[in-house]
Amino acid sequence: MVSSGGSDGGGGAYCRHRRKSFLLICALSLVLLLYSNSGGREETGNRVIIKSLIFPFSTGRSDDTSADDASLFLVHTAGCKLRHMDPFSSVVDTFLRDGAIHACHEPLVTLVTPTTTPGESRLVVSGALLKKWKYKGASCCWRRITRRTQSPDKYDNDADYGVDIDTKNCGKIPGGGNGVVIPGDVQYVKVECHNELKVQVWKDFFPLVPSPRNLSPGTKTKAKFWDEQKLKSNPNKKTSSIFPPSVLVIGIDSISRLHMIRSMPRTKEFLTANGFTEMKGYTKVGDNTFPNIMAAFAGMTEAETIARCWPSRHTKLDDCPFLWKNFSRMNYVTAHVEDSPGIAIFNYDKTGFVLPPSDYYLRPLMVAEHQAGRNRHRFGGANDCLGGGLTPTRVLLRYIRSFVREVGGVTPFFLLSWFTSMAHDDFNGLKPYDQDFRSFLSSILSSVGEDTLILFISDHGYRFGAFRETFLGFYEESLPFFFLRMPPRLSSPSWSAALRTNAARLTSPHDLYATLVQLIDLVNNKNTSSPSPYGTSFLATALENRTCESSAIPEKYCMCGVSPSLTTSSRLSAELGVFIVTQINADLSAQNLTSLCSPVNYTTFLYGRQVGEGEVWNGVGKLEPYRDVLIAFETSPWEGRFEARVRIRDNAAMTLLGSVGRINSYAGKSDCITHYKMKNYCTCKNLWEAEVKKREKKKQEKKKKG
Repeated sequence: MVSSGGSDGGGGAYCRHRRKSFLLICALSLVLLLYSNSGGREETGNRVIIKSLIFPFSTGRSDDTSADDASLFLVHTAGCKLRHMDPFSSVVDTFLRDGAIHACHEPLVTLVTPTTTPGESRLVVSGALLKKWKYKGASCCWRRITRRTQSPDKYDNDADYGVDIDTKNCGKIPGGGNGVVIPGDVQYVKVECHNELKVQVWKDFFPLVPSPRNLSPGTKTKAKFWDEQKLKSNPNKKTSSIFPPSVLVIGIDSISRLHMIRSMPRTKEFLTANGFTEMKGYTKVGDNTFPNIMAAFAGMTEAETIARCWPSRHTKLDDCPFLWKNFSRMNYVTAHVEDSPGIAIFNYDKTGFVLPPSDYYLRPLMVAEHQAGRNRHRFGGANDCLGGGLTPTRVLLRYIRSFVREVGGVTPFFLLSWFTSMAHDDFNGLKPYDQDFRSFLSSILSSVGEDTLILFISDHGYRFGAFRETFLGFYEESLPFFFLRMPPRLSSPSWSAALRTNAARLTSPHDLYATLVQLIDLVNNKNTSSPSPYGTSFLATALENRTCESSAIPEKYCMCGVSPSLTTSSRLSAELGVFIVTQINADLSAQNLTSLCSPVNYTTFLYGRQVGEGEVWNGVGKLEPYRDVLIAFETSPWEGRFEARVRIRDNAAMTLLGSVGRINSYAGKSDCITHYKMKNYCTCKNLWEAEVKKREKKKQEKKKKG
């Protein structure tokens, strides 16, 4: 982090004779916006002082008469005022379009899971399709897929990518309606169909959900434990009332609260009508998915994660204190389900897990499908088809339904799912699935809703692209959607009151962790888990004066007090852009990446606005006013776009708040390095040289044609 300070010249002396509100106005005239002359910058070592700057855009803060109108805010407390924004603002119109779910080919083989036979999975060949010329005379078979597990003491970066497909045995799938029943301990299968000439005409991958009574020694032990509990209880007592509450997490990547409202009106209506509480002030605590998930399910900040269990990308995540381990020790069956193996939460630029992190782990199936070369998207995309003519999103929805049916009546469960493929790279990708999720949630409530804590959540809003470069895009990125529904049998007046209050309070993933810890302690009837030093359970009223700082929400992501006010003519001094770029280059140098990455150069100011104000102690016993400014700018080479917050004090000292964020994609530009943070900043020299040659070639070709 860079900080600078020093003398502010004669103008500063004039300002210091004024106090209170006028002092702030004078300070701004000194420190903000539009560098006015070539002699306005002074450097001494690492001290940077801007002597002459003008502030031409609206602050929207001190003179904002709407600040006391609670109806304009999602959160309106002493510690945070979080503005309500219109999800259907005209700014969004440019980016919205109608879409459709990718239509997969009619499947030659389908999966049938009879509800009357627990744990049974049957593969059936379509008799109608076998009559078509393409498949005429075809025969089909299935192969078992297993996870290749390395030693926890000796592993490599591919530990969570190892899968084996049985090359010796391929079980025949008879034609006709009956098909074949898959053995009860099989989780993943590959299906192959060949014509009479032995040419492969169909290939598919299916995830199965065996009964926990058959899956593994661990799940068998858990099932036996709960069978014994049933025998000890009143035989007339419902099975569900014997079990402690289950936990079901349905997560969708990169969806803000406002974008969820735009994209899922039917689902939103269903949630509101069926007892879900929306946490309107839920704010992210990290840049991408991983730090937010670690805060929610391991109770750690990003720095603590690195210090305690993940010092480098080459380190396995098995030793991190995930809360599902606590549930597993209480004989819960656990599951982890994602649809994009290349950018999975625990695998993107990470080693992931050496041993399976949960009893049911869908990753091996998705990796096998990915490695088979079926994916048109390098990470596994929304238009892929598997599981009998389904998109990855629909495969996950079906899998979770099957899991709930197979496991819910045998043991309590903890399931963490994360949907990435449909919307991660498509601003409009979620909307076509609105009815799918509404129907899915309805079926979940009908089956296990009485006894399950249901979390329907996201991690952050869109982080890249043109929409992110708007004010609304900036605002939304920090505010993901978050709904939860407590099991009705656990409801109490005090908890219900706390939920209603907290719905309009500043909250974060740390509070979700605290809530899950409280649930664990409730099940154990004692305090056995580590409480969160940063969060408050949703079932206990959060303090009215809670701030981002007291909630461990980094200043960079804090939207409290942020106003949309901005004049269209606003420009920010190049000095601030250069100041931030200097820090980027220093970070690249500190990681010894300058031989691989090109130096970053400031080129163009994009936008800027004030996003905060206040007073801090200056170290000599006096309060000093400051203003926080958001600035976005473009750099060279390769048009990298960045955004950062800078705090500017009365003496013109600048401090970078948090890290610098990338707001356009770096895909294909930073492949020469593996450091997951520095990828935001690095433009690989070799890739840029190739790009320059490519552009020059196009230029010459165009010149010849012209």
